[in-house]
Order: sequence, then structure tokens, then C-alpha cells
Amino acid sequence: MPDTEWLMGSFFRSPLGVFTAIMVVGLAVIAGGMKAFGGTSTSPYHAPAPLTTAQFKREGAQLGRSLCVQLKPVVNKKPHSLKEFAAGIREVDAAFDRLRAGLARMVPPPSRARHFFRFRNKVDGAVSAMDHANHLAETHQWRSLVLFVRSKSFKKINKQFGGGRKGKLSCGHASLATA
Repeated sequence: MPDTEWLMGSFFRSPLGVFTAIMVVGLAVIAGGMKAFGGTSTSPYHAPAPLTTAQFKREGAQLGRSLCVQLKPVVNKKPHSLKEFAAGIREVDAAFDRLRAGLARMVPPPSRARHFFRFRNKVDGAVSAMDHANHLAETHQWRSLVLFVRSKSFKKINKQFGGGRKGKLSCGHASLATA
């Protein structure tokens, strides 16, 4: 028996022995804690279920009407100075940010997912363009702002959302569900 006492004593004097002892005690404490408090932790996040087609159309129509109502006063009023134009850009930028947030909360039905994500990518491009235009306006880079707004890329984004029509904006049948 005295031989094993000497063997164990020398083992715990080495760095490997101390590390092993700490690991064993630590694992015992963790196992006891898990048993006492209900096992492993689970993520509180649950993926949302996809919307039905009717719910998706209803929420899309609501987002479309909301965006139209936000844009109508800006689009229907012709700016008479660059400062008024910059204020309009800020409002349009904020409206598109709210649209992007609304789209991020939606989970489309599988049948509409491809079209929805393509539309969401277009909205992301528009938000990026509006952020850039807003930055140019806030930093008073008027020449760059005018050139950017007149550029082909900006006009292409405008056309993707049905822009370029003459006349006043009306919000009668605004819908994103068919986008």
C-alpha cells in the first residue's frame, strides 16, 4: 500500500496531474449543475413559420400602401431648391429603410420565395443608392448629388420600382405581393 500512496502523491505534484485533477473536478461541477438546473441550454430563437399565400399578399399590400403613403407627399411636391431636394431624399431614404425592415420580418410561402428574395435584393439596391444620395446631400456635395441622381444607374433603380411615369403618385392599388 505505501507504494500507491507515493505514486499518487508524485502524480499530483506534476503539472499534468494538477491539470487532470482540475479537469475532473470541473467536469463534476458542470455535470452536477446541469442535473440540478435542467440539462443543457437551448436557443430561445425559433425560426418563424412561412406565411400562407393570403397572409403574404395581405402583408405585402399593407407594406405597399404604407410605402406609397410615405412617398406621396415627397414625390408629388416638386422641390424648388437643393435643400428641399435633400430633405425629400432623407424622407425617401427613411421610407425605404422602413420598407426593408418590414420585408426582413416577412417569411414568404415557398411558392413566392424566389420572387420575394429577388424583390428584396432590388429594395436593398435602392436603399444603398438612397443612402449614397443622402450622404451626398448631408455633406453638401451638390454637384455630385445632381450627377448621381441623373446617372443611368440611379434611373435604372427608379424604373425597377415603376418610376418614370408622369403625373402624381396615387396609392390606390399599391401592393408588394405581386412584386
